Amino acid sequence: MKKHNLLLALFAFLMFAVSCGEDEDETLSVDEQEEVQEEEEENETPGDEICQISEIIYAPGERMAFGYNADGDMLTLTSYSDNVEDDKITFSYSNGRLVKGTSDSGGSVDVEYASDKISKFIYQFEGESEIDEYRFSYTGEVISKIENWDNYSGNVPGEFTLYATENFTYSGDNITQYSSAEIEGETFEAVIAYDDKKNPFQNSLGYFIWELDISAFYSANNPVSFEITYSDDTSTEEYTQTVAYTYNEDDYPTLRTYTDEEGDTYSEQMSYDCN
Repeated sequence: MKKHNLLLALFAFLMFAVSCGEDEDETLSVDEQEEVQEEEEENETPGDEICQISEIIYAPGERMAFGYNADGDMLTLTSYSDNVEDDKITFSYSNGRLVKGTSDSGGSVDVEYASDKISKFIYQFEGESEIDEYRFSYTGEVISKIENWDNYSGNVPGEFTLYATENFTYSGDNITQYSSAEIEGETFEAVIAYDDKKNPFQNSLGYFIWELDISAFYSANNPVSFEITYSDDTSTEEYTQTVAYTYNEDDYPTLRTYTDEEGDTYSEQMSYDCN
């Protein structure tokens, strides 16, 4: 079964990108996020619209499409390869909260809550007994740690074992540093700098489930640089990657271009539905 390590997911994504050419730091609870969105919608003025991302184009024929209902809840995420639908995940809601995502490829994720905060993701593939759980811990209202437990990495089949621990540090409204350590000895650290523009993926739970990008979900702004250190039993790799953006009139990015230390670049285009 695919190991859904959040930080290694970011590492893999960045490597894929270049290979293709106020007073307190606080994260809002789920209910508070909904209240803020409602207030913003009531007080919005021309030129300060609320936008939802509708599409990401990675390359010709390679894209991701986002589907919403009339209330703005994300219902589907669909990926296309060579202009042909590759996979789709459909989201289910209960009492206004996203509680499940089901993929056409057979995978699923259940989302559990403790009070008004996400407490657990549970990933499983249809017909398989292997399960990955991501258990969320908070310091006050701020996400501070996620533990990855599974029932197949330990010595006792079916018994849940701690596979990886991931820790997060905030500066202002953004996660600026995080680290991961696995039982197999691999470690991963990232230091992230940000712009001052709007992050279209903040609080987008459906996108978080799909991409497992922790900084995109919890941070208010868009990353402009990554300083990454990855180590295993035999070696340590360090590298820096930068990200440049073009924005629309509402300060959402419409184009982002990744550049690695050797000057190789990769770009993505983003489209929105604004109101």
